[in-house]
Amino acid sequence: MTRTEFQVDVLPRLMDLAEAFDRKPPSDAALRVWAETLGTLPVRPVIVALQGWSRSKTKFPAPAEVYAAANDVDADEREKRLADEKARETVDLRRMGATPQGRRALALIRDVIAKQAEKQMHPKAWAEKILDRYGAGADDIPDIALRMACEAMGCRVEDVQAVRGAA
Repeated sequence: MTRTEFQVDVLPRLMDLAEAFDRKPPSDAALRVWAETLGTLPVRPVIVALQGWSRSKTKFPAPAEVYAAANDVDADEREKRLADEKARETVDLRRMGATPQGRRALALIRDVIAKQAEKQMHPKAWAEKILDRYGAGADDIPDIALRMACEAMGCRVEDVQAVRGAA
C-alpha cells in the first residue's frame, strides 16, 4: 500500500472507527505506526478488515489485529484467484482439444514431453561439456569450473591443459 492509499483510503476509516468506539483519533506517531504496520499489505484487504471490524468487535483495533485480519483476507483472495486461474487453464485445455488443430497440438506437446522424459542425461554430462569447450579453445571457462569438471571426470587439470596446448 502506498502512502497516498493509506491517507485516502485507510486513514478516514480509522478516524471513523475511533469516533464509533468513542476514542480520540490516533496521534501522528500512532498513524506512522499504523502506516508502517499495514504498508506491506495491499489496500483492499486492509479496507475489508477495517469495514468488518465494527461488525464483530467492541473495541478499537490495534495495528497488529488489523494486520492479521487483512492478511487473512489477502490470503483468501490469493487462493481464490489461483483456483480461478487453474480452472480457467483447465477449460482452455479442454477447448484446445475440441478442434482437430488443437488435438494435433496437444499430441505434439505430449510427444515432446515424452521424448524429454525418455532422454536421460548422463550424470557427468556437465563436466564433459566443460572439458569439450575447454579443449575446443574456449577462454571464458572459469578456473573453478575446469577444476570441478576434471575432478568429476577423474583426470588432472594439468593433463587437460597439456592436451589443449598440444592441439
